[in-house]
Amino acid sequence: TIPDIPLVVLTADAPINDAPKPGVPDIGSATQAAHHAAQDQLAAIVPDAIHVTETHSGHNMMLDNPAVVSAAIDDVVEAVRAGRSTSDATGVPSPVASELNGIVDIGGGRKVFVECTGTGSPTVLLMAGRGNGAVDWTQSIDDGDPVLTAPGDDVAAGMGRYATSETAVLPQVGRFTRVCAYDRPDVRFDGQGATQRPQPHTADLDVQDLQALTSAIGESGPFVLVAHSYSGLVASLFARTYPDEVDGLALVDAVAPERADVATDRASRASDRD
Repeated sequence: TIPDIPLVVLTADAPINDAPKPGVPDIGSATQAAHHAAQDQLAAIVPDAIHVTETHSGHNMMLDNPAVVSAAIDDVVEAVRAGRSTSDATGVPSPVASELNGIVDIGGGRKVFVECTGTGSPTVLLMAGRGNGAVDWTQSIDDGDPVLTAPGDDVAAGMGRYATSETAVLPQVGRFTRVCAYDRPDVRFDGQGATQRPQPHTADLDVQDLQALTSAIGESGPFVLVAHSYSGLVASLFARTYPDEVDGLALVDAVAPERADVATDRASRASDRD
């Protein structure tokens, strides 16, 4: 089981577009309702979890509403600090206080891209969703982009103008604690990506990569895990596998294990390839 730790669950509330875009499955309102039900169950995995359902965001809320994501992370970090001893409550500078942006050898013939900034404890680990990477946490949608006021979730359909921004989640969180974002395999096309992995693969291999990465870069836990979409499975498994290494969770429209009860076989097979 997941330990009794601070947990915030953020659920997207922008309607899934009724007219699917090219290459985007027509999920439909029934599946969205089932997803919200699974989110309720996700928020019940620890006592006293906070479930925010009015996020004014789509599925990729770290891009279209980074402020609400950063605020949730801040809430978890403050709860973690409050639960620690008085000497730790204000946030102890992390052992690794330098900026980090590049490829790291994590052993076993594998390399992973990681970006870290800020100081303080606990260290926050930002975990991107399926097919996405660290860049999701360093960018946001341009102010005034019409996707921000669209009635449906146009960002999840691949629309919108993204740009590196100081209002993005990683730089915002770096102002109050240490934070790292990393890539899983096959998400970067500039030659700086993580080592490829045969597909499909199981989530426990992603857990192993994260454990190896934190060791390789010298970041010490317990951590606050912030997981978007597919990474919800990885974060929850990591917390169950290494309960002493996780002090808090923020789940950003994350996949719950209960998703298997509502997803089609085709959707499940597609999500396995990450």
